[in-house]
Amino acid sequence: MIRATVCSAALLLLSAEPALACWQQTPAGEALERKREQDWLRKNSDKVVTGTWHLLADDADDASGYRKTGYIETRRGKRVERYRTSFAAEINCGFPNYYVKDGDTGRFYLEHDEPDPDDAADGFIDAYDYVHFVRTGEGE
Repeated sequence: MIRATVCSAALLLLSAEPALACWQQTPAGEALERKREQDWLRKNSDKVVTGTWHLLADDADDASGYRKTGYIETRRGKRVERYRTSFAAEINCGFPNYYVKDGDTGRFYLEHDEPDPDDAADGFIDAYDYVHFVRTGEGE
């Protein structure tokens, strides 16, 4: 009897689906959540650019802990723009998305900040803060 129970438990574990870290919703709930996210992005972002994230530094910051600093490289015809951004890297359930890896390409939502007078000298646009990221192919 004990042997059968142990075998049944082992089979149950082997056939179990992987655990989900994030919630699951009904299709109506997902639609409502997408609408809320879009409303939030309209209020909290001033610019959307399509580009590639390049990591410059992966370090700790006294004020907020672990941070990623890098730039988003965008191309507009022959012109290349580089937006330097920094954010506290965290894994959440996707919104806002702060889980960006070096080389990720997609749409970046940015919020206007004070311009840095050295933009022309260092080649980076520093007048925007990172808000959200959607990988190419997701949410389209």
